[in-house]
Amino acid sequence: METNYERSIYAGLESIRGYERAENYKGMILLAGVIGKTLEKYNKPLSLLPSVLESHSSPVTAIQTFFSQHQEEEVGKSAARLAEKLDKNALRMFFQVVSNDVTGTIEEVHAITCKLDNLSSKKTNQQIPSSMKLIFEKEMIIETLKDIYIQGNNDDPFWSLVIAKKYPKLTVYADTMSLDVFDMMQLGAYAYEISNIVIKQGDVLKKPTFILEEGNLQQFDCVISIPAMGSISPNVGEHDEFGRFLFGRSSKRDATLDYVSHALASTKTNGRAVILTLGGSLFRGGVEEKVRTAIAKSRQVEGVIKFASSILLNTAVAPYALFLNRNQSLDVSPSIRMVDASEIIGVQGRAKVLENEHIERILSLYRSSESVNGVASTVSIDDVIQNNGELIPERYTMSERISLPVIGERTINKTEMMNREKTVELGEIAELTNGINIKSSDGQHSIQIIKASDIQGGKISVDELESVSVADLSVIQKAKVQAGDIVLLSRGTSIKFAVVPKGIGNAYASMNLMIIRPKEGVDPYFIQTFLESPFGIWQMEQIQTGTTIQLIKLGDMKSIRVPSLTQEVQIQVGKQYQLINQTYEQELDKAYKAKVESTLGLYEQIGLMNWTK
Repeated sequence: METNYERSIYAGLESIRGYERAENYKGMILLAGVIGKTLEKYNKPLSLLPSVLESHSSPVTAIQTFFSQHQEEEVGKSAARLAEKLDKNALRMFFQVVSNDVTGTIEEVHAITCKLDNLSSKKTNQQIPSSMKLIFEKEMIIETLKDIYIQGNNDDPFWSLVIAKKYPKLTVYADTMSLDVFDMMQLGAYAYEISNIVIKQGDVLKKPTFILEEGNLQQFDCVISIPAMGSISPNVGEHDEFGRFLFGRSSKRDATLDYVSHALASTKTNGRAVILTLGGSLFRGGVEEKVRTAIAKSRQVEGVIKFASSILLNTAVAPYALFLNRNQSLDVSPSIRMVDASEIIGVQGRAKVLENEHIERILSLYRSSESVNGVASTVSIDDVIQNNGELIPERYTMSERISLPVIGERTINKTEMMNREKTVELGEIAELTNGINIKSSDGQHSIQIIKASDIQGGKISVDELESVSVADLSVIQKAKVQAGDIVLLSRGTSIKFAVVPKGIGNAYASMNLMIIRPKEGVDPYFIQTFLESPFGIWQMEQIQTGTTIQLIKLGDMKSIRVPSLTQEVQIQVGKQYQLINQTYEQELDKAYKAKVESTLGLYEQIGLMNWTK
């Protein structure tokens, strides 16, 4: 049920619809609240609110004058900077409509702005729904905390204030890169009389915002880090005077792991931290793999939760919460809790939302140690290290159920699958190579390119391969295929593969493909039989990574288990596979021709064929 204050704010926003820069509703709501609070403080009626802007042609000058007259110069500076970005006519109209009900609570302001964020067509670079922040609050804030550091959260100036208001015994330290958000947080603390919050503005990766007098990094009982999604790591080198990057620096394209290091360094030795991120840094190779593995080895990773895709208001990519704990016991090897909550979500209209029941379900799964097929599991640090330090839950929680034709669902027997006397790794019986990005040039060499679209129904459409000219064959030589190779789509939304037929010619695999070249004595059709079986597909789905585009890494593909059979049995299986598929295609063709003939007979029977000449 709406309060009088909420009705007043909505009426004020409705009155300025269509004004230039009217989308800055947070600034308008806050300025009205700050001026209203000052009027109340000096026992003046709220009806004077519109008159504040009437004494000067510039809202900035008017607001500076108003706060100077009331001995609130510092508040006036922040308010003036905020007013400078607002349309003066819209601001005047808004003040006129809301003047009678302008002083709500910080909780009301936060609820209104969250609702408006959901409805806004102009999305920020982040916009984290309040339901996700509620998960962090419920999991991280406990009675014994004395202080908490909320880092980033650049799209929401009010959530840190709500936390400070809700937990008066807790000292809240909050920072933001945005000067606008900093000003709004300062004004909000003043307007809603929140004294247990310390607010700073700056880029924490270049220089921490909270430093003790002696020059050391300040540490906190709890850290909640919500950095801007897709932040680029600043080029500040490996050296950091505060010793934050002990595990190495993140990649330049994504600063996530730098924020993880900053959060760990900012957490007391008995404290916890959580960082919200997109998934790339949690599974990519290269420098990120090295940093991520080092963090895992430090025994400070507590768990990871994957949320549903499209829950963020500006992207369809699924976000992840990485939980850190600096109080892990050294007496036993700590485990890491993995929860894939991507299917725990509700829908309101076209939006995906987390209701209270979803929040409690996710927290219950995270706090439990029980495994839930396809959803949650507890893994050892050794398991994570063996998997290239990957920290995405779907890597460890995938369902162990497969569906067999006619028979139905069965559970994978991992013990049998991993039996080294009965199975081998694919890399032991085949050479694996990634394809290459081949660009046409004015060269003298004509080649053909096999692309993902050329693989259909387990076969390569040889007659439809694209021909291009290249100048230098040596740089693409490793991507050349030969008869008996298997090409696998390693990057995309589906898993496809085919055996390269005889007479393929001068063909090369494109960058989205992987080449599997059976070693001497290994039958390619035996490998294809296995790969397209539910058992092969299940293993490949286990090793797929990626947020929007699924990727199978070369090293992971080498490690999948294949039945260990003699060459004689392999050849027999390969021949049977080809015969089965050949018979199937012949029967399909025969059935299609029979259908066409019967259908034409029906047309003849009802006289339709007489309509032709």
